[in-house]
Amino acid sequence: MKALFLFLLTSASTFLFSSCVFKDAFESMMEILTWQEANWTIVNTTDSRLFVKTMDIDITNNDVAIQPSGMLPLMPDSTFDLASVSRNLMLEKIVWSDIYKLLDDKNIVYVNVFSEDAVLLKTWRIDQTDVGTHNLFDESQWRFDDLEYSKYPIASPILKLNWYFEIRPEDLR
Repeated sequence: MKALFLFLLTSASTFLFSSCVFKDAFESMMEILTWQEANWTIVNTTDSRLFVKTMDIDITNNDVAIQPSGMLPLMPDSTFDLASVSRNLMLEKIVWSDIYKLLDDKNIVYVNVFSEDAVLLKTWRIDQTDVGTHNLFDESQWRFDDLEYSKYPIASPILKLNWYFEIRPEDLR
């Protein structure tokens, strides 16, 4: 009886130990395989058709002719991806402030919003982070959603990160 008890105790301990080791190894492997995709999305919550143009020059005090063909249309209740990135989770977790590097890589300093007739309604500067105002470059003004999903049942997980900034009617006054 004692031998059977010792055999069962040894078997159970071995099973539990090997399960924990396997679980840790599996979780480490999944972290290595996990990809993350992030989007910084602008949402038009106004009733107006708007146009967005990212630029590397300040046009608020200059007589710079802006061509409507170079602007991206943003219909009411539609979205526009200001920036996006994908990378392996092992390299570095994507955070909101990565938007600065992504825009800097494209030489984007200004995000401008225009009316249908090319009138400048709003300009946000990348270095303008006024807290307390509805500012595009203030992280607290963005809504964050994340979810984990796989494109294929057997594939490694993909962590999807989304930040949303809403252009509101009061932003354009």
